[in-house]
Amino acid sequence: MDKHKLIRASAAAFTAQGITAAVSAGTVLLLAGRLNAADYGLWQLYTLAGSFSGLFHLGLCDGVYLRLGGQKYENLDFGRLGCQFRLMALLQILAAAAILPPVIFLWGRSGRALSLCAALIYMPVFNAAAFLGYLLQATGRTSVYSMSTVIDRSAFVALAALAALLGGESYGVYIAVSIAAKLISLLFLISKNHRVVFAPGRVSWTQTAADISAGSRLLWGNLLGLLVVGTARIAVILRWGDAEFGRVSLAITLSGLILQFAAQLGMVIFPALRQEGGEARQRILARMRSASGLALPAVFLIYFPARLAVSAWLPRNTLEASSLVLLLPLCLFEGKTQLVHQTYLKVSRMETRLFKVNLLSAGVSIVLSFYSAFVLGSLEAVLLSAVLAAALRCFISAYPMSEAGERLTVLMELLSDLAVSAVFVCAALLLPGIAAFFVYVLFYAGFLLIRRSELSVLLPGRV
Repeated sequence: MDKHKLIRASAAAFTAQGITAAVSAGTVLLLAGRLNAADYGLWQLYTLAGSFSGLFHLGLCDGVYLRLGGQKYENLDFGRLGCQFRLMALLQILAAAAILPPVIFLWGRSGRALSLCAALIYMPVFNAAAFLGYLLQATGRTSVYSMSTVIDRSAFVALAALAALLGGESYGVYIAVSIAAKLISLLFLISKNHRVVFAPGRVSWTQTAADISAGSRLLWGNLLGLLVVGTARIAVILRWGDAEFGRVSLAITLSGLILQFAAQLGMVIFPALRQEGGEARQRILARMRSASGLALPAVFLIYFPARLAVSAWLPRNTLEASSLVLLLPLCLFEGKTQLVHQTYLKVSRMETRLFKVNLLSAGVSIVLSFYSAFVLGSLEAVLLSAVLAAALRCFISAYPMSEAGERLTVLMELLSDLAVSAVFVCAALLLPGIAAFFVYVLFYAGFLLIRRSELSVLLPGRV
């Protein structure tokens, strides 16, 4: 593995993701401050529905990503890939056109109908961009893909700011802006993949079927992974309505910005790990696991200044601080899962294992979330259900990459993560802001001191 190339790719991805996260945070706060509670809830319904757009490519994008991981872009069969891309794009448009009438029939002209119809319009654009983006990531062209995400978010915030200056106060305006920004990003990806998009050729139905077969397991695994947290949002909108759904979704969105870094770094490392042998791969992943376990708890420190900034900007009752506190442990558990465990399962072509892990975790989340919402009637219990399901997924997804003698270590790491999360949540909910901050700083310093023998994995070059 070329360490210098990997470091450059990681730096490019982190820089782009940092810009994207900053822009996304600004956009989230802009919309939350601009829209009323009900409209913001409908905006979040659109984003929730849009997050499941990948269901409609049937796993083709994931299959291509798995098959081509580690190859050079110049050696690709552009003709066959171009045919696959065009066929998929056409089927996406036809699927959206077929589903729109039933949605309108069921929900009429309601706000929810507009949100769901807009998500269907967004779906073909999103999946076309996903196909080309996965192609770039699989072949190591991470900087180009990262630029597409920067263009997407920058275009969105620029157009959203313009709409706000012109007096736009309807969620529908910002939904249109979201689709336009993704379309601009897609045009950029097409310009960088023109040899694929416009290459003449014939579809290899055998290869396409093989890609869908392999990718569908990863696709369903990923969609079930979305349900680990998504189920909590669904339970909230069904039990408490659009306004409360918007407030909870705002907390989930803010906490999820951190997870984008882990997901992006996992994408960067995937093609590099595909080129490594078994022992080297295990050694790298072990260091990644240690590094993530040491670094991710630092995310909780961000909460304290972020809470002050968010409270100063947003109207009262837009965001419950307790919701954000309860959801932030997702960054720890989901971050480790996405960065280390899922990367290992993908590299090892263990899509079926990934599917089973996410199926079990999603099932637990569904049972706990709906029980908490409709039996206990507790919003806090719903949020904790999502965190517990994420912790379960983190634990069981670590097992396949651990030797028999390391299983106890994996269990101890889970208990350590739960303890760190519990200290943060208790301090943030029970103590004044400054006192809570210093209590957690002292605890985290002690945590690092206890694990000081592992700190070397955080040093540059230790890959």
